[in-house]
Amino acid sequence: KLTTAWLSECVSAHEGCGGDESSVLPKRVIHVGSEDVNPRLIETIDGQRGRYVTLSYCWGRSISFITTTANFTTHLTGFSTSELPKTIEDAVRFCRHMKIDYLWADCICIIQDDLDDWREESSKMASIYQNSTLTLSATCAESVEKGCFSDEGRIICHRCLFGDLASELRNSGREEDLAQRYPVLTRGWIFQERLLSRRTVHCARGDLFWECLVAKKCECTGDFFDPNERAERQPFHSWRDITIDYNAMWMALVEVHTSRRLTKATDKLVAFSGVAKVFEALLHFPLGEYYAGLWRAYLCLHLCWGRPPRLMPAVAMRTGEPSWSWSSIAEPCSYIIYLPT
Repeated sequence: KLTTAWLSECVSAHEGCGGDESSVLPKRVIHVGSEDVNPRLIETIDGQRGRYVTLSYCWGRSISFITTTANFTTHLTGFSTSELPKTIEDAVRFCRHMKIDYLWADCICIIQDDLDDWREESSKMASIYQNSTLTLSATCAESVEKGCFSDEGRIICHRCLFGDLASELRNSGREEDLAQRYPVLTRGWIFQERLLSRRTVHCARGDLFWECLVAKKCECTGDFFDPNERAERQPFHSWRDITIDYNAMWMALVEVHTSRRLTKATDKLVAFSGVAKVFEALLHFPLGEYYAGLWRAYLCLHLCWGRPPRLMPAVAMRTGEPSWSWSSIAEPCSYIIYLPT
């Protein structure tokens, strides 16, 4: 009921967040079914529209249920919720409760052993997360087997604690604290998922947190408004503000993205590609070609990256990308220069 109320308020009162109308569905989605009808994977018709939820979560060390070329046809016929990892099962039940027919979860909606399919669908992450009705984030679960909703180690939420979460959602918390309390927020793929989502419901221990472009809400204490957070996120969705130093913003985004963890270091560019697409579309001037994470218009400045001093002088692990790009090392990077604001 609480999430339904939050969504209803956002749709009716937050002009900047967009409405609740249906949008073009991704290539594949899970039809969540009902208590009497099993969920199933469906391939959508080109241009088919509907409301859907995107899921943001950690896979963990292994995952027991994925779509492959071998079981793809079987998944189209359906599967029981008892077969699903706990996080996916919780997300299916969440969609049913919200009366939203479709769910998008990468482990099921992308054919995991088909490299061409993975590349095609991974390149669409920006539109998939931007167009969903909302994103459900298993923020405190370190693996897909843990589930979205848990009272384990319940944190009694006061405004000061929610302020702490808001700060860490802006990626300013200490890395070890972030990993322990909110493991989802340490992941490279999830960094862009959160930036691109219009609305996110964070499942914390014993509490729910709502985050959209206009407001923050907490299950325990109600509204929490953070103007700094709002200013950070809105340019990714609707603003074309010539007073914003987009170049400095880009470099800051790269620094945060490279500090996040990736299971495969070679995913460093593709896990940031959605941010790059939206960033380019929002600007009022051309950036030129995109060279492995660097824009031609600012090439001289964007080449001024390096490894943080704390990582020197150890040899960096290489990813196979061009050596002049920050994507060439499987480590954080920092920029030496920022444009004056």
